[in-house]
Amino acid sequence: MGKGGYVEVLTDPRTAEILGTRIDKVLWPQRAMAREIVEVILVPGAVDTEFLAEGRLRFVEYRVKEGGAYAHRLLSELSWPEGVLVVGVVRHGEFQSFAHPKFSELVLEPGDKLLFVTTLKAFPELEACFASGRGVRRVMVLGGGNVGFMVAQELVRRRIEVVVIEPSGERCQWLAQELPGALIIQGDGTDLELLQAEGMAEADAVVAVTDTTRRTSWLPSSPSSSGGQGHHPGFPLRDPEAL
Repeated sequence: MGKGGYVEVLTDPRTAEILGTRIDKVLWPQRAMAREIVEVILVPGAVDTEFLAEGRLRFVEYRVKEGGAYAHRLLSELSWPEGVLVVGVVRHGEFQSFAHPKFSELVLEPGDKLLFVTTLKAFPELEACFASGRGVRRVMVLGGGNVGFMVAQELVRRRIEVVVIEPSGERCQWLAQELPGALIIQGDGTDLELLQAEGMAEADAVVAVTDTTRRTSWLPSSPSSSGGQGHHPGFPLRDPEAL
């Protein structure tokens, strides 16, 4: 199908026009995954974020940090912006619902994950409660496949500095043409010396989307780049090849 794969086909307006006369909806898991990755990267401090109720509400997950404003605090004593609901807490992998009778007596510990549902109007206020520094300025993407390309494309559109590391020379040439605002480097994304040489320590987030691991994940930048804490804690996402 060519260097760009089916990304070129599905983003071509002529394709939408043709398909629109035959089917009601096109499901594109890799596009959905790319959008999910970008949304999480763009929310400072968030572990996860998703839109609910056809975009009218937003789910956000934050981790309680040692030394942060909410560590060792009684949950019932904390106040949140109007339009924000704490729906639960995850501790050691176990979910504790807000409907539990003793939920308000919970004392938050470092490592706990707070789960919120918020209106779009209230979201900026909730975001400010957990913001701890500068916004995202630089992201390194390991793997220039379809998901990596779409993540980089959206970040470039938002004027974020993007570095893409891709092992295929042919693919690098195509990426350089399609992503003129990004730095494209041919190399092995598992080579730590290469990553360090290309400024991984200065990145606010590192997104790994590689064919060799058949897994998509994103990682924080090096602790040295943000005073001991990266922009986000790393976590695994769904395998695009399995969708």
